[in-house]
Amino acid sequence: MDIAIIAATELEMAPLRKIDLPYSKGKIDLSLTGIGPITTAYSVSKLISEKKPKIIIQIGIAGCFNQDFKIGSAVAVQSEIVADMGVYEDGMYKDVFQMGLTHYDAFPYENGCLKNTHTALLNLTGLQQVKAVSVSEITTLQTKIDLFHHHYGAEIESMEGSAFHYGCIAANIPFIQLRGISNRVGIRDKKQWKIPEALSAVRTTCISLLESL
Repeated sequence: MDIAIIAATELEMAPLRKIDLPYSKGKIDLSLTGIGPITTAYSVSKLISEKKPKIIIQIGIAGCFNQDFKIGSAVAVQSEIVADMGVYEDGMYKDVFQMGLTHYDAFPYENGCLKNTHTALLNLTGLQQVKAVSVSEITTLQTKIDLFHHHYGAEIESMEGSAFHYGCIAANIPFIQLRGISNRVGIRDKKQWKIPEALSAVRTTCISLLESL
């Protein structure tokens, strides 16, 4: 069983490159997708086509909306929403489903979400399983924070998760997305961020997951 581990940046991948990963059942391929949904969609599609992994693990950092989450901890993403695919008009936001451009359950969506149905993989992590939104612009405005957190119920945000989920679901490849909580969404003061701690938490979880497979 060959496993692919992907990350958007070298910063996020570096902690795994420094160690011998505990997996003896096949090969492990580490690769970078680049930042954002466009590069991620291309990279995941290319990876699946050329290397045909049995499982893909996406790792990285994320901002959190949920004030109860501990900065520096890790979570597993159960479902993803494309946060900024729609229109603002008449003082409100409508996504493509509300606009009637596509159906909430049009494959690979389920009720407007890109869900990870590989429950066994999610449970192996022992992490809290969360709902995420993917954005092309890091969220700073309170109106958007309220929309993503309260309207969509999102607990974290990243820039690549939905593209990753879409590609894996469409190709019927088992997958899991692991995110370290580096900061609260909207807080741009990097002194309050905990990127090393977040990446350490993801590394620990990833190693534990590999040992369990």
